[in-house]
Amino acid sequence: MTLSAPFLTFSEASGLALFTTLMTVGSNLISNVPMVLLTGPHLGSLGSEEFGWILLAFTTTVAGHFTILGSVANIIVAERAREHYTLGFFEYLRFGLVSTILVLLAGVTVITLLMA
Repeated sequence: MTLSAPFLTFSEASGLALFTTLMTVGSNLISNVPMVLLTGPHLGSLGSEEFGWILLAFTTTVAGHFTILGSVANIIVAERAREHYTLGFFEYLRFGLVSTILVLLAGVTVITLLMA
């Protein structure tokens, strides 16, 4: 049993929401690769390990769209566009926040239904 066991399981909607939120925030704070390395070994304690790896891959990848700093590609685009348009952190966040939430909601739902 782990500390997260009562709150974070793949069998409950609240657990899926919490996992998705933690992966999104964590991926933006420390980047998605370290987040995967830190989380991966614990997936089996949350439910199906196969489901966990698919969900982890999806959520940490999509999380990169949340902020301009969430992905190296976002930073490159902002830098390259600078001579034509200045894309600031909060301006990007206006679009990144909404699109990331919608894609995560749809994607986690599809993954959950397909893996059931």
